[in-house]
Amino acid sequence: MSSLTFMHSTFNNCLNNYIYNNNSHDNYMHDNYNVYLWVTRTPDRKLFGYNLDLQSPNLREPLMPKTIDYFLSPMSPWAYLGHEPLHALIDKFDAAVNVISIDPVKLFAATGGVPVAQRPIQRQTYRLAELKRWKTFLQSPIIIEPAHFPYNPTLVSLVVAAAVNAHGADKAMEVTLSLMKGCWVENRNMGLPEEVKKSIDSCSINGEDLLKLAASDQISKDLEKNTQNAIEAGIFGVPTYIVDGELYWGQDRLDFVERSLLS
Repeated sequence: MSSLTFMHSTFNNCLNNYIYNNNSHDNYMHDNYNVYLWVTRTPDRKLFGYNLDLQSPNLREPLMPKTIDYFLSPMSPWAYLGHEPLHALIDKFDAAVNVISIDPVKLFAATGGVPVAQRPIQRQTYRLAELKRWKTFLQSPIIIEPAHFPYNPTLVSLVVAAAVNAHGADKAMEVTLSLMKGCWVENRNMGLPEEVKKSIDSCSINGEDLLKLAASDQISKDLEKNTQNAIEAGIFGVPTYIVDGELYWGQDRLDFVERSLLS
């Protein structure tokens, strides 16, 4: 491992910018504690740390990598906005991820959700305002009102499930991002098989083969099971992240996901 940093301070309300091997990272600690914090990084720059030990310099258990259950629909702009920040957290904390695509139409029907076009105009207007804010905040290339939204999300959801089945979570994350960008960056109709194939092919996967798998009964059952599991877990929208049994809805909750990964 690389260098070890030892810090002992009195925390008053909020302390920002711990220094991890000369890299600044914002953390927020509340109340007044004398805290001994040991942190280091592995040579590949991933965080390796220890839990805080109040009033004592003795180390406690090292932070162990956790698993994030990531429930999503590639059609969701919020899932797109959160996808790359989530991936950054996965890399930073060496976390595992379960990529779980769901059928948003069935999820909404079961949990009281309403498609965008059926919402009151006030909600539609505020949704666009929020997308603009997040576009600016994240400096995202997202198109606020793409030409082909909404589209039928079934195929892209099946493709993500097929990618998990055939290629594992890491490749499924890549495929998911490509599908998301198809609508939200490239302004393509991702309800069309030929457009979906382009996105798959861009990930160095044979698009025809993955589309065949996505059309299979097994993948259809997987998607149905994913959606039912989401409903039973109390999920009502995407993206939703679950860490240690705790549910976080929306990409604007990734700060809390990070805190959970630190605990």
